[in-house]
Amino acid sequence: MNSTVFKYLSIVTFAVAITCICCSSLVQASTLTVKFKNLKTAEFPIYINLIKFDNLKTQTWETIKPELIKKIEPEQLNKATTLQDLKPGNYIIRAFQDTNKNTLLDKTSSLIPTEPVAFSQNPSLFKGEPTLEETSFAIDADTTITLKFKHRKKRKKKKRY
Repeated sequence: MNSTVFKYLSIVTFAVAITCICCSSLVQASTLTVKFKNLKTAEFPIYINLIKFDNLKTQTWETIKPELIKKIEPEQLNKATTLQDLKPGNYIIRAFQDTNKNTLLDKTSSLIPTEPVAFSQNPSLFKGEPTLEETSFAIDADTTITLKFKHRKKRKKKKRY
């Protein structure tokens, strides 16, 4: 009798474990589709930095590390790009178009980007780089976002009389 109960409990435990593993892997895999808007040229690649974070209060732009860096080639810019197998959580995207092809986001001495830049949630850049809170979004299922690129405005030269 004890061996029959033990076999039954073993089978039930195994079935529950397999079900939990299968269900958890289904819940954890999400796809993020990213579309691009306001690109003035399709001649240069875009770099997407996908950042996953746990606590915005203890992190800054300097301390967060991208979970994924993806290069989008110029010939792919007119299509949406997908980032697959993302775990549920809070994310930020910071993207830039590398107009001088050095793989870095170039900035002025006052830290203003000199290349087209976009952030998730498309915050205003009027006061400079947005806060982490302004750019964060949650992924718990397949998600689509559109990144609106901002371009540095060239200063008009003052006429001297």
